[in-house]
Amino acid sequence: MSKKLFYNGIVYLGNREFGYGFEIEKNRFKKIFKNKKEINFNDYKFKTNLENKLVLPSLIDSHCHLLLQARRSGNVDLTKVSDFDKVSELIKLAIESKYKNKKFICAENFESNKFDKCAFDRFKLDKISSKIPIFIFSKDLHSAFLNTKALMFLGIFEKNISSKYGQVIELDEFNLPTGILREKACQHIRDKIYDFYNINDDYKIYLH
Repeated sequence: MSKKLFYNGIVYLGNREFGYGFEIEKNRFKKIFKNKKEINFNDYKFKTNLENKLVLPSLIDSHCHLLLQARRSGNVDLTKVSDFDKVSELIKLAIESKYKNKKFICAENFESNKFDKCAFDRFKLDKISSKIPIFIFSKDLHSAFLNTKALMFLGIFEKNISSKYGQVIELDEFNLPTGILREKACQHIRDKIYDFYNINDDYKIYLH
């Protein structure tokens, strides 16, 4: 069976990287082309112009949150952070620079196992800022850590509050939220902050 060329596409490669095209031979991906210059078109009898369409090979990742990926592109990245002082530094830097006109700060890729006995509750995060809502998402997106202003921003800073979506809004000894949300309770955040995003802008961000 002759090899086939698919070109002029937006081929998702993972880790926010995209290719231009690919080669298929015997129903298998044989080559990925990052740009047009890498392709010798004379080598292919069968060619398909993808017309700038998005291609998502399921062999890379069939579990993709495309819109979420775009909306997370401007978040503070905590991937390599393992101490609170560094978290504080990055978020304060974001507040002072590109987030100056935003209504909240989002950070992601937080891994609690990297922090020795450091509880990221509202009291801890209030030390970073008590004036701007701060949302820190765990790497797996199953937990979120908020300061007091963020809880107020969501309208869930009250005694004995429970999540209308189920799962957990952790409470302290005074029955007030600690600032830690688990599982479906994180939907409170998405419902509120997504009102501040424009879907057309999200699409442009994701493609670029």
